[in-house]
Amino acid sequence: MNEIGGGASRSTDPAAGTSSATDVSLREYLSAAINESRRECRDGIANLERHFDEIQDHNKQTLEAFRSDVSRRFDGVNEFRDALSDLSALMATKDNLGRVEEKFAALAQGISDRVTMLERRADQGEGKEAGSRITYGNMAALIAVAATILGIIVVATNYLSGH
Repeated sequence: MNEIGGGASRSTDPAAGTSSATDVSLREYLSAAINESRRECRDGIANLERHFDEIQDHNKQTLEAFRSDVSRRFDGVNEFRDALSDLSALMATKDNLGRVEEKFAALAQGISDRVTMLERRADQGEGKEAGSRITYGNMAALIAVAATILGIIVVATNYLSGH
């Protein structure tokens, strides 16, 4: 073989006779290709970083919206709890109802005692009234009997004195 040129970088131009022109062109081509590849890689990385930043921004916005929604819902739950707490403060407990029941039982017993006493008084009043009527009747009958006896005595005295 004829060793003209540099082997792999051998020129296809037979007139050149050396491989130096081909070596420079190949070096420039490979440098340009490597630089282009690096630029594409940097552009791709920059695009990925921008896309990642957009995704991160979107995730932050979504998370903030979610937190706001959850906070708003819990505000409603807390308001409901407060309303229930206020309502339960107004409601009677079992102990309170027991005390009220005891008071009402004592009050009902007192009223029952008073009614019994008033019934006794009414019965006594009726008895007094009936007794008074009987007494007045007896007195009237006694007066009538006395007047009759007195009348008989007067008539008998007049009869005997006239005869």
